[in-house]
Formats: sequence, structure tokens, C-alpha cells
Amino acid sequence: MARGGRVVQPVSQKWLTNVAVVRMNKGGARFEIACYKNKVQNWRSKAETDINEVLQIETVFSNVARGLVAPAADLQRVFGTSDHLQACRVILDEGVLQVSDRERAASSESVFKEVARHVAAMTVNPVMREAYAPATIERAMQHDIHFAVHPTRPAKAQALQVIADLQAAGVPIARSKMRIRIRAGKAWKAVKKDLVAAGADVEREEFDAAGGAEATAVVEPGLFRVATELVAAATKNTGSVELIEFHVG
Repeated sequence: MARGGRVVQPVSQKWLTNVAVVRMNKGGARFEIACYKNKVQNWRSKAETDINEVLQIETVFSNVARGLVAPAADLQRVFGTSDHLQACRVILDEGVLQVSDRERAASSESVFKEVARHVAAMTVNPVMREAYAPATIERAMQHDIHFAVHPTRPAKAQALQVIADLQAAGVPIARSKMRIRIRAGKAWKAVKKDLVAAGADVEREEFDAAGGAEATAVVEPGLFRVATELVAAATKNTGSVELIEFHVG
């Protein structure tokens, strides 16, 4: 509406730019909130707990792009309140983050590379007894198993699945192991029995005149904590477990 030669914007419209939109369709109505880019995932992962750092404005829209504010009657009917901030919290937690094709492709590529880095950090080539470079893993993911990124699953969980899939496809790849030094004194024989039963490969043992021992062993990464707890319990916290080398083929 024009007043005195000026164009007046209706109070039901608020224009925002450069936003990440979270949308919820519920009760036959569409609700959208305007958030700062990259903040929605931070909120959902609990890395960000201040909602003011996530929302660009404490307003629920029916269409963010057009600046149309959701009617109070719709908020009351669907959310049981006309309070915009309360409704924003529900939408932020349960709504769907709207992502452009370009953003989706960039995010997928980023996760793909992150998964490859995790795989490279956790594995070795058991034939060459060498660690893999991330670029080599990326090629194997593309050509050997045709890996497709899962948009919400954690990268490390996807990496573990990639390792299993590469092994099933015949790629020479194995979880890297750790070489550890164990000082367990006279309790070593009992500790050794439990570690060997759990899959540890004891490489060397040295005994002193008092019957105490120091040993080195190669273990799966998950056994490092087990070894630490076994030694602590058997020696009443006087023994120790030390990481010597991580990438052991």
C-alpha cells in the first residue's frame, strides 16, 4: 500500500536472505524457520545450545523466501501455542533442513572425503604392510564398491561399513593394529592369559630376577582399553600399558 508516495511493507511479511530454512509440514499447513547456515546440525548434535545463535529471527513463517509469517491461528492449532519461539524449537528439532542441489553435492563430497580419511586412518594393506593414502581409499570406494554417502549417518560408522564392503569385494585391506608395551610385574602371567584369549599376539617377554615382567604385544585397537583395565586390576594400578606404534600391519 502506498502512503505519501512511500511503499509500505505489510506487517505480515519479513524479508530474509542467505538463510538455511528448516521446514515442517503438519496439520495441513507449512511452517518454516530461518536459521544461520551450518548452525542447524550444530544444534542437533548439541554442539550449539544457544538457540539465538541458530535462529536468524524468532519467527515462524509459512514461506521464508516470500517473507510470509505463519498465522497465529495455525500455530495455536498445530503446536498448541501461538508463541513463535516455542514453535521454532519444535521445528528446529523435528523439521527438515532444506538444502539446494549445489549444497547437497558439496556436503556429500565433504562427507565422502571424511569417510575415506577415517578408513585410511584405521587400516593397512596387509600384503604390503603399509598404510593406505586417503586418495587410494577414495578410488576404491568409487570403483570397487560404488560407495554412496548416507546424509545423516556418522562418517566413522560409514567408514567401518566401507572397510567391510572393501574386504568383501576382495580389496586387500585390514584393520591396523597397535603395538603396546605392558608392565605388569608378577601379575603378567595372569594378564597374558586373558590378553591372548582376547586375540593379542605377544611378541616379546622379559623377566626380572624378582619374577616381574615387561612385554610387547600387537593388539586390535579395541583391545588397548581392555589391556589397560586388565593390568590396572591385576597390579592394583601399579602396572602400565603404553602405545608404541599404531599402524601395524
